[in-house]
Amino acid sequence: MNGLRGVLGDEISLLQYELRRHPRFSLPWSPDAAFGVPIDQSLGSEHPIICDLKAARKLCKAQTLTMSKVLEPFLTVVTSEIVNSAITSTALACVERLVTECELVVKEGGFSDFKFAEGLDDVVDSCKSATFEAVDSAKDDAAHVRRAKVAARSVLAGLPGNISDATILTAFEICLQLVFSKRASDILRREAEESMLKIVQGTCGMDFNQDEYCDEESVFSLDIVRKCLKDLRESNQQAADFSFEKTGVEPSFLKPPSVVPQHAFLTLGALLSDPSVTRTARERLVGLRLLNAAVRSLPKDCHPLPKQVLLSDASIAVMRCLGSVPPPPAVVLCSAMSTTGSICRKLGESATAFLFVLLRTVFSGFTQMKSHAVLKELYLESIGAFITAPGLLASVFAAIDCRRPPPVHVVVLLRSRSNLCPHSL
Repeated sequence: MNGLRGVLGDEISLLQYELRRHPRFSLPWSPDAAFGVPIDQSLGSEHPIICDLKAARKLCKAQTLTMSKVLEPFLTVVTSEIVNSAITSTALACVERLVTECELVVKEGGFSDFKFAEGLDDVVDSCKSATFEAVDSAKDDAAHVRRAKVAARSVLAGLPGNISDATILTAFEICLQLVFSKRASDILRREAEESMLKIVQGTCGMDFNQDEYCDEESVFSLDIVRKCLKDLRESNQQAADFSFEKTGVEPSFLKPPSVVPQHAFLTLGALLSDPSVTRTARERLVGLRLLNAAVRSLPKDCHPLPKQVLLSDASIAVMRCLGSVPPPPAVVLCSAMSTTGSICRKLGESATAFLFVLLRTVFSGFTQMKSHAVLKELYLESIGAFITAPGLLASVFAAIDCRRPPPVHVVVLLRSRSNLCPHSL
């Protein structure tokens, strides 16, 4: 509790200093200062944002606190249109540190009615509506990176029981839109994707009761998400414009969260991985990484709803990606192979039919492909690494009660790989 008060005072001083560096927030202040009108000293006064920050210092002495009260002056700066990207970035950094400190307060039970979940909802909503004056590309990107990091940090702080489905999906959309933004730099996309995958891993790592009831009206089915993506295509919009809100499904605001976000991430990942749905290799790559992160994070005995996606939509998507003509770029194929392995390991004995189709049709086609030698080598290296993964084939043979040597397709693939790179086996 005392730690939170100390951190709050430090963050107020830091943000106040950053604001003072801007002429608009220097002393004295008048409404005309923003328009370059000479300031009348007799009318000068503090800017309301500065006043809110100074008033927040009184919270350091308060006996009762709520998270929303602690964060209110900082979130006001985040959503203000009259601050530049450097100030917004500083405000978001303060919010991120305060979220961490508030999480500790909740764990220690420092305040009886702290309303931690409501505070996290406010943080994510503010990140979604954050706006600022552009300064330069580097500082603007830094502010957007902070938006993604704070949204992800809020979700992880709220799991497993202090955050709603709606807030999780909102935080995910903030990152997804930055990943697909045309104006984003490579660094911004990479940082936003990392934050997005953290949200997915944290959410999909939750273990729900097998018999837990799930309201069908709050589930984002494959058809609903596909229609939303199709509508975006027909209106010449991009994947960055995707929003779960546009599907018409209303996720729950109740806490703790349900299995719905897990199902939503797997479904969207499967669709973005599918070459029949996406337009670019980049979209497929993001979809595969999203799907792989979700699958790898699922508990061993996951809820039937996400498992159903793995057995159908996800399996079909990766097979279409691997079997697409012309073959996908090497980076997409390697990611697809990694995702395929994750699906097989998660499904266990249930993956027998999936593996049979891969070995019988998809993989065998790679040995006859007519492409650049280096590209073909990468394809076969990826397949060889997949089928020689420890325990993979053994689990398949055990599932079908088979004791014979590896299938002929496996032998052919290994021989082709050996001919291309004899020292790799």
